[in-house]
Amino acid sequence: MSAGPAEPYSLRFEWTPTKTSSGHGLLLQLLDDAQGAASGDVGYKYAEVVAYNTMGKRHVIKVLDTDDEARDRASAIEDDFGTMTVEEWCERYGLPRSFVTE
Repeated sequence: MSAGPAEPYSLRFEWTPTKTSSGHGLLLQLLDDAQGAASGDVGYKYAEVVAYNTMGKRHVIKVLDTDDEARDRASAIEDDFGTMTVEEWCERYGLPRSFVTE
């Protein structure tokens, strides 16, 4: 007897590298309502782990100091998504279940 079909939900995981923004980049970052730009860090963007749902919506899961940390965390978060239930995963990473099920 086979196990039932896997949950049909999927997310795409990526990480974005750290970078220093130009004035134009900073304006776009502020308009995009980006996270991680504290007053002492104006013009600097931290590495992020992000998830995209099937509708193309983007959600920042984790903001990190280095590219290596972001790459490692993205891999671990994706592994967790493959081994946990949607409910467990959403609770662990603070995302609403609706983000995954849209």
